[in-house]
Amino acid sequence: MLKRLGQQGFLAVLVIGVLACAVGWGVNWVAPSWKLALSDWRITHRPWPSVDPRIVLVPVEEHDTLVCGAGQWHRLELATVISSMAQADALGIGPLAPMSGVPPPECGDVVGEVRLAEATKLAGSVIYPDTVSDSLKDAARAVGVLEIPSDRDGVIRRVSGDDSHRHALGLVMGSVVMGQQVSFPSRPSLIPFVGAWSQQPFRQIPYSTLHASIEQRDIETLTRLVGGKIVLLFPVSSSGVATPVDSRAPLGFVHATILNAALTDAWLLPMPWWMAISVTLLFAIGMSWLICLGPSPWKWPGIGMAGLVYLFMAHAAWVFGQRVVPIVPMSIALVASVVGGSLWARFAAYHHTRYQWERAQAHLARLGDELRAKEALVHERDLELRALQKKARESAEQLDSLSAAEAQARSKLQAARTEVADTQERIRQLEAVVQTLQAHAPVPEPRPEIPSRSDGEHHEAWDDLRQECESLGIVTRNPALLALFGDLKKAAATQNPVLLLGETGTGKELFARAVHTLSPRKDGPFVPVNMAAIRGELFEGELFGHVKGAFTGAVGRRGLLETASGGTVFLDEIGELGLDVQAKLLRVLDSGAFYRVGASTLTQVDVRIVAATNRDLDVEVREGRFREDLYYRLRSLVFRLPPLRERGPDDILALAHRIVTESCDERGMPTLEFSLSATQAMIHHPWPGNIRELRQVLIQAVTMCEGRLITESDLRLDTRSQAMAHLNSSRGATLDFLKGKVGHAWREDEAVLACLRRHRFDMQRTARELGWDRSTVTQRLKGLGFQALVECDGDLHAAAALLAGDPGLIEIVKSRLREYTKNLLPPHSSHMIDQAIADCRKRFRNLPERYFPAVEALIRRQFAEQSAAINTRTAHAGRKVNAAELMQ
Repeated sequence: MLKRLGQQGFLAVLVIGVLACAVGWGVNWVAPSWKLALSDWRITHRPWPSVDPRIVLVPVEEHDTLVCGAGQWHRLELATVISSMAQADALGIGPLAPMSGVPPPECGDVVGEVRLAEATKLAGSVIYPDTVSDSLKDAARAVGVLEIPSDRDGVIRRVSGDDSHRHALGLVMGSVVMGQQVSFPSRPSLIPFVGAWSQQPFRQIPYSTLHASIEQRDIETLTRLVGGKIVLLFPVSSSGVATPVDSRAPLGFVHATILNAALTDAWLLPMPWWMAISVTLLFAIGMSWLICLGPSPWKWPGIGMAGLVYLFMAHAAWVFGQRVVPIVPMSIALVASVVGGSLWARFAAYHHTRYQWERAQAHLARLGDELRAKEALVHERDLELRALQKKARESAEQLDSLSAAEAQARSKLQAARTEVADTQERIRQLEAVVQTLQAHAPVPEPRPEIPSRSDGEHHEAWDDLRQECESLGIVTRNPALLALFGDLKKAAATQNPVLLLGETGTGKELFARAVHTLSPRKDGPFVPVNMAAIRGELFEGELFGHVKGAFTGAVGRRGLLETASGGTVFLDEIGELGLDVQAKLLRVLDSGAFYRVGASTLTQVDVRIVAATNRDLDVEVREGRFREDLYYRLRSLVFRLPPLRERGPDDILALAHRIVTESCDERGMPTLEFSLSATQAMIHHPWPGNIRELRQVLIQAVTMCEGRLITESDLRLDTRSQAMAHLNSSRGATLDFLKGKVGHAWREDEAVLACLRRHRFDMQRTARELGWDRSTVTQRLKGLGFQALVECDGDLHAAAALLAGDPGLIEIVKSRLREYTKNLLPPHSSHMIDQAIADCRKRFRNLPERYFPAVEALIRRQFAEQSAAINTRTAHAGRKVNAAELMQ
């Protein structure tokens, strides 16, 4: 029954929706007055569209000299007006008066017609209505329809572009002025009125004013009035046309409104009929479904909400999208669907209630049978419950004796826990004292590790590069930056331009001086130029120089490029140059020659260009702020300097020690040292200002420091960075782990781990690529694994994932870590932690020293876990023994 009602409900929803849609559109077609009235209200109550300032209206009154008869204009005077406005550079001229047939003698006769045709042809921008003579049509630029069809009530509301050969005169003028055919839909569109005729939304010039300027031959005034404008001349009489905003308005005003819509693309486009009917049908079906089959609490709120949403969307489409969405047929369809759905809902509810009553009667009979069966079962369970209660009373006495034994065992356990807590508190106090001493202990300047014999030559090459960098003022131990410096040496030997990229404060000028020092031009001048500091109007004078008399008070002066001839010019902040200045600089880069300001002869220079910027020039080129040809001219040799945060702890601490030493020497005071907390704070600070920010922070710390040790508080870094450094330094054994990583070995471990990942942790292939033996690679992976386990709080899977870098390698790494950690404590290990650590050092004697802090942390963790397990087993065993004694 319910299934049949459901199927009939879906069919009823479709039928009601289709009928409601048909009723809505039928009423809309039979009685259009509602639709027209609503359309007029919407037009008059919407924000007026913008008015194109090029449109100028010239209303011609009956007493003006241009009017020579009943509805006729004087041809000779109109020819003079058209010629004068054409000379004043009017964009378009539209005389909107009917001038059919041969004019009478008082209006110029045939001669006036001929003169008017000649003036029209010479002007080339005149658009006539279709009522003029054939000679004027041939001479005109275009011809448009003057009369606009009105709706049934005689009101002009819409204009149609369905006839490609008979467009309204306003549309034709828009297409002529815009130089192309106006894009207009084939279906009729509402005219977007910009106001009432009495409000004068368009600029108006009385014909008498225009005629006076023409008679006086005042071209300047005439150009000011109509120059660059679209002029519409039209008669103003008592009769006019009805519009939604005016009961009577000149037809020329309506054409001006159509022209404004064509120029500003402000058409009010109606929804296509098929789309409007489809939307109405879907809306009616939806409302029918909501009434017939929807959830009861949401029926009427849903209908009201749907209606409001549709009205809001229709209004938004009207105001913001210039689209006319039908409202009257949709409202009628909504009411029809609600009425039809309500009738069907009442019918379905009656049958559903009857069906539910019959089911309830049958269900009640079944419940009576089940109740009698359950009463018999309850009686049986009651007898069983009484027997169990008797057994429970007998067991209660045994439970009381066991509870007393348990209370005694709990008192002993609490005493043991109190003793353990006291011991742990003493341990925590001692650890706090140790951490305080470590935080205020001076940290020496990090030194690079002594390389092993197998890779000694490789490290010797890095050491040579580092020493050469220091001789040029560049302090670094970063392999990537040293490799970049090696490439910079090769580039310095050439004559090609060099482009240095990097954030502010990364030392771009220092590297530019290194290029000059390492180049064959080192004996020539090095001229730095801050391009952002040179104003555009002074660019040529600063870079190219000027001759005497080039401008008022000018004396002969060499420019910066000529000063740098035979050497190197450093163009800093080149990304800040304007586009006009970039073109001048490109010309110098291409030819090597330029004109001094005021000079007539070329000046040739021999100069090497080194440019730098902190901007992303690829983005600047894509967004049009930097010339693509200049960019490709400069990027012959490109070097990107890494920010300080990517150079690693080695470089941060080395730069910090160098800056503090120099600052102390300048003040004539002993060199200060860093505490461990200050070292960790510097390592974990992001340094957005790079070396420049580091220098200012350390100079301030040297100035404000009280004593011989710079602490974290002396650095005065921002609170967020201090919190991050404190979090990283307070993670148990991780502090020692970080101390072991400050040095050249950190970068070496990264290189070894990358090689292991490439070879999928194959020891033999990794050792072959690194030039080591297999045992050395094994010891490195073992040490890295111990450090990863400490950092992951002993989680074997997390440590394996951290080292593997690829989900497919996690199981391989996990099996190796499991094998390495199995040998940390032998089966019969000592009960003393210090003895176990000493035994482990003997067994792992080939493990590098920097990994042993992680090993000690793991051993202490395993001892703690074993102790906890032993205490737990002892407590359980004691509880079992006490219970057995009590039972006896």
